[in-house]
Amino acid sequence: MNPEIPITPSTPPSQVSQEMPEKVRRDGQMWQSQPLKFLSSFGLASALFVLMALVTLLGTLDQVDRGLFLAQKKYFESWGFLEDIPLGGNLSIPLPLPGGMLLMSLLFVNLALGALWRVKKRPSGIGMFIAHSGILFLLLSGLVTHLFASEGNMALYEGESSNKIQSFFHWQLEVLPLDEKNKATKAVVVPWELLNQSKPDAPKTITTPELPFKMVLKDFALNSVPLPVGIPMAAQVKTPPVDGYVLLSQEPNVDGERNLAGLHVDFISNQAGTDGKGTTTSTILWAGQTAPYTLTIDGKKYAIDFLRENWKVPFTIRLDDFTKEDHPGVSTPREFSSKVTKLENGEDQSINIRMNEPLRHRGYTFFQASWGPPDARPGDRLYSMFQVVKNPADHWPLYSLIVSSIGLGIHFLTKLFRFLNRSSRSA
Repeated sequence: MNPEIPITPSTPPSQVSQEMPEKVRRDGQMWQSQPLKFLSSFGLASALFVLMALVTLLGTLDQVDRGLFLAQKKYFESWGFLEDIPLGGNLSIPLPLPGGMLLMSLLFVNLALGALWRVKKRPSGIGMFIAHSGILFLLLSGLVTHLFASEGNMALYEGESSNKIQSFFHWQLEVLPLDEKNKATKAVVVPWELLNQSKPDAPKTITTPELPFKMVLKDFALNSVPLPVGIPMAAQVKTPPVDGYVLLSQEPNVDGERNLAGLHVDFISNQAGTDGKGTTTSTILWAGQTAPYTLTIDGKKYAIDFLRENWKVPFTIRLDDFTKEDHPGVSTPREFSSKVTKLENGEDQSINIRMNEPLRHRGYTFFQASWGPPDARPGDRLYSMFQVVKNPADHWPLYSLIVSSIGLGIHFLTKLFRFLNRSSRSA
């Protein structure tokens, strides 16, 4: 007797046609979710925090040699950079690393996806959702600060008043038309963004309908010094001399505010001469010059000034009294403060600005930053230096920390109540 052989019925074609699209659909969803899983994963967040710690360490160490301004640009405000790894002797290998902007952007995406996709949509997950939202708000405040905040300084001697703020690191070129009495009219300003684009191999041409000439900016150097062509050090400068001087580019100062920028400028008239070309006048502009450069083109006079980027605030500050107290027996200041008067709309307000008590008004914050001159002797007249910041996201970090703390508190209490509930049931 032949044993019975179990027969497995074949799947009907209609069933196959129904199951295959379902399988393909599930595989498609799995494939599409893999990038989201990676971008929202805890592993990516951990890697980002490690890289951020590394970049912070490298940037902090580099401030000793390059200064705060350049280190901040390279490590924290870039999408990536090359770090030289020494191999011994004079050999090194460049290692590409992500910059602070890239790391912060990826962290924002990671936290956003974690809050919207991975956090469970139930009452027990509301605390983590709020905490994630607070951290996202903190990263957003950093972006707003980077894009829209402005920072500068105001230096005043006692009795002086001003409403003008100067940049620490940026420069601008001002062209002032002069009338018959050599009085300046409205200035035409070439901003920092255009000056910084003029490299040795890429001159920048500036044209404007307000001026009857164009300007060709060349060889901009963040820190420089003009030298007579006769001294030996001038031989290393490759650019041609102007009026017996060359512009020597130097390494940027560690204290970025002490840099003195410089550049070559060609002023080319729009009116063509007999040769079909406009008259060209070349000069060297240096931030350390004591007077503006005067220029005559097509019978009109102009004053060219090269100075730190500046802007005005909608009120005036007058320094009434500056006080500096040193530690006993040394010249190191223990405390310094300024008594100022804020002048606005015909009203006066007396304010005392200390190191930890800034003046906040109309979106501007005046900090007591330093004093000068640095080489002042006992009894010399001193000025007070205020650091002025306008930041639309000034208080956002505080708000984000409050939101994150509330979220973490809710999450902790939720976990605690669940633990106590389970413990009571077990008992």
